[in-house]
Amino acid sequence: MRSWLFDTDGDAEGWQPANQLTPFVVAEGPLRSTSTGGDPYLVYGSPLSIDVSEGASAEITMSSSTDSDAQIFWGTADEPFFAESRSTRFSVKAGGLHSYTVPIPPQGARLTMLRVDPLTVQGDVRIDSIRIVR
Repeated sequence: MRSWLFDTDGDAEGWQPANQLTPFVVAEGPLRSTSTGGDPYLVYGSPLSIDVSEGASAEITMSSSTDSDAQIFWGTADEPFFAESRSTRFSVKAGGLHSYTVPIPPQGARLTMLRVDPLTVQGDVRIDSIRIVR
């Protein structure tokens, strides 16, 4: 449905460090950043229009320097803001590359916004890809 692969040096593909993340470095594959606090997140800065009427999943392939909780938020055409009720939490394991499949339940309107909270603590993050799939 939609993929961000971070395979072009210098290109964060529309993702922006919105809170408590150092400026992104995209080089030799992954997007790299460091969390500087307890609520780091990145947002996709361009409008989206993804049909999630039957639900979807966010697939994130990443590594982290620390174990942590993480969270995906989404906004829809009917509710164009981030809210706890439109989010899913998951756990991140330190070291090595891990893939996480995070469910997005069926929504009554198209997904228009996406936010990833990769950690809830300070630490280094390397994101190899983000995909929205059915």
